[in-house]
Amino acid sequence: MKFYQTNWFLRISAVVIAVILWIYVVYVENPSYETWVRGIPVTYTNMVQEFEDGKLMLVETDDDTIDIKIRGRRRLISGIYNTEMVAMVDMLGITREGTYSLPVNINFGSDGIEILEKKPYNVQLTVDRVVSEQRDIEVNSKGSMRAGFVLGESTSSPATITLTGPKSLLERVAHCAITVDFSDVAQDVKGLYKIKLYDASNNEVTDERIIKNVEYTDVYYEVLPTKILTVKPALTEQTNANGNTIEATVVPERVTVKGDAQILADITEIFTVPIEVSGVREAVTAQVGLELPEGVAFADDAISSTVTVSLQVK
Repeated sequence: MKFYQTNWFLRISAVVIAVILWIYVVYVENPSYETWVRGIPVTYTNMVQEFEDGKLMLVETDDDTIDIKIRGRRRLISGIYNTEMVAMVDMLGITREGTYSLPVNINFGSDGIEILEKKPYNVQLTVDRVVSEQRDIEVNSKGSMRAGFVLGESTSSPATITLTGPKSLLERVAHCAITVDFSDVAQDVKGLYKIKLYDASNNEVTDERIIKNVEYTDVYYEVLPTKILTVKPALTEQTNANGNTIEATVVPERVTVKGDAQILADITEIFTVPIEVSGVREAVTAQVGLELPEGVAFADDAISSTVTVSLQVK
């Protein structure tokens, strides 16, 4: 049997005829064709000078790309890719902060293509005004110092930071802070610490559109040893004008102080200011100040600088 009389010949012939017909339809007849083109990047044009000057900023958009359904001749559409299309949002006339809904315009770079559908048809965007604000730099501490040591004087430079960015973003920043670790510290703490921004829930704010004029602050914390001293009442005399013996008790009997280690090493007790007893005729109680040696202070700065002295006449 000859080849042209076989089933294989008929099959091959059918395929060839189908290909010829497809080529004829596509390249000769060139019929109308519909398709979706997805992921076309959106660009923003005709922004006013305030955007260039950094006074206004586009802070939020609901879509960065757009999908379109188009119709045109097959040969024309088959040669178009989304990278050759430009989706433009005209910002002309946007001169103040606010939320806007603007149409998206498509440029194909060639004629003969019809847009049937756009998703989305409009782009929702938010424009905000750029402002600058000065904030204090707070210090957050973590960890416990070694027993017998407390903090003395401290300095930080700078103590404030200037933030620049969209107003709505700066409103999210509740405080600016550094974190210093005092775990088992027994000597002065110093160094550069990174300034971080936090919202009201203490979550870190890391939006790059917020510009800080400084990234670090230089911190120094004096660390001082403490010592417990016995409080002694400093009576001007042991008796009153009548010759009666005066006895004194003090509350509290001991206080904790801080200071230079060499100074603390030489003292074990602390005296009240002089108490005049010559005119004391009966029991009396009074608040009396303490005479702290130079370079010594109370370990707790919030503690009262006086003690209660009770005088008894014997």
